[in-house]
Amino acid sequence: MPKPFKTTVTVEGNQHEVEVTPPNGYYDQEEVAESFVPKDSVESTIRQRVERAKRDARSSLLDDEDFVQEVASKHGLQKSDGEPPDLDERLKAARQEWERQNLKPLEQRLEEKEKRERDLLRSKLQSDILAAASGKVEDPLLKSGPGGTPRIVGLLGGDFAWDPDHGHFAVVEGFDDEGNPRFKYSGNPKESGSPHMSVQEFVDQWVEDKENAHFVKRTRQSGPNLGEPGGGTGKNVVLTPEQASDHTTYAKAQEQAEKQGGHVVVQGEAPLVAGQPSE
Repeated sequence: MPKPFKTTVTVEGNQHEVEVTPPNGYYDQEEVAESFVPKDSVESTIRQRVERAKRDARSSLLDDEDFVQEVASKHGLQKSDGEPPDLDERLKAARQEWERQNLKPLEQRLEEKEKRERDLLRSKLQSDILAAASGKVEDPLLKSGPGGTPRIVGLLGGDFAWDPDHGHFAVVEGFDDEGNPRFKYSGNPKESGSPHMSVQEFVDQWVEDKENAHFVKRTRQSGPNLGEPGGGTGKNVVLTPEQASDHTTYAKAQEQAEKQGGHVVVQGEAPLVAGQPSE
């Protein structure tokens, strides 16, 4: 069960601290240590590294006279004044056999290692985004969409790449000619401990942007006219889980619900009203 947490709500102009039991599926900072992550920002660099390793290995072998001589000796070939007419073909076959026995297993181990690294980074990014957005964005955004990725991760995950020099995900401004990310500088590097903008700093700025107001959690006031979970005399806007996973559709539904005095409700999920957390 999710752990209760305290928050502040405004009732008739006065602020009160209340304890809220989060709904099932809610993630707090401690519960997002083991998660997932979209793959776009990492896979490009991984593929380049694998291809570069393949090219470098093959190129160095072709230029290595000792290696060529070793292959020739292994297959009973000797250097003579006149080259046999099939020498190139025999050397090529010998090289292919060596690659099959030695290079291919090495490449496979390298690819497996890169996949493990990619999966760990994906998990780390998802955890960072969920921790930074928890309690700040609407609860449906913290839940997984049809593809299994939390909606807020799908919305923001493409803005980050791993910063190996400082050991955290940072905001990407662009890429250089070799495909390496250029990171955005932090507005408060002393506090963050890094010159590059972190996930937490980015999310904090993102929720303050008025253009993202329809994604940000609001403290709703409960009163005599809010007896129903949908709120007020307006009408809720009901979305399927697939519709809710589309951020444009969700934003439009949020605006419509606010105009009607209701809430966005995802089928199978109860709407959240202050003082009435869903089970």
